[in-house]
Amino acid sequence: MDSKWDDYRRGQSYWVSDLEGGKLYATDSWGTKDTTTGDYYEGKGYNWTNFEGQNPHHPSETMREVSS
Repeated sequence: MDSKWDDYRRGQSYWVSDLEGGKLYATDSWGTKDTTTGDYYEGKGYNWTNFEGQNPHHPSETMREVSS
């Protein structure tokens, strides 16, 4: 449980894009990765306080976080 919270605080999470038919994105402390194509979008350091799920292809979409 503690390790899952640490991953979340570091921004390591998965996000689903409804606009892209359920495409999955993975975030880490340095950006967002498209898990289908492998494309990586660098950005500000992401963590649980400053990433709100903005889709890199569709900035108007707020993606849903995958929770286990």
